[in-house]
Amino acid sequence: MTFTALSVIQPWPYLILRPDVVDAAARAALASSRRIKDCENRDWETPVRGWVLLHASSTRLAKWDYQAAALFAMKRGVEIPALAMRESLPYGAIIGAVRVDECTHFFRSPWFVGPRAFVFGAAVPFGEPVTCGGAPRFFQLPLEGGGAELAARLAAAVRAAGLAAAFKLAPENS
Repeated sequence: MTFTALSVIQPWPYLILRPDVVDAAARAALASSRRIKDCENRDWETPVRGWVLLHASSTRLAKWDYQAAALFAMKRGVEIPALAMRESLPYGAIIGAVRVDECTHFFRSPWFVGPRAFVFGAAVPFGEPVTCGGAPRFFQLPLEGGGAELAARLAAAVRAAGLAAAFKLAPENS
């Protein structure tokens, strides 16, 4: 069993998933007011569509880059953990799932800066991060050699998030 994943550097996965808001109605309100990051800006296109895992890269932004990201988010009405608290964010782990609906050259969103955007139709944070390595672009998990144990932990996280059908996972007791 393999999963497609996309690695993103913190604090952007935090802004995409907004794990600080768990209530469904509150999440819907944030999404409709564009206070959940609804796209990922890249300079390359992808044919990938559908549900993918979101990996928080193990890379840490430099202090000034993190502060710039905080200012960017603040201008969109969202606060991220302060610089002193950035280590409280998960790194080097799958932390949720997103549904990639399209890849476009223009997207009417305060989060779009281009030149392309992977547009997210939905985002679901996981209750607990699943530690694993990442890779550039979209990649397949488990990575070679990680095998059955990682696949089982990812499947359990997907099921716990209520996404088993979205990822076409067989029922747990089959």
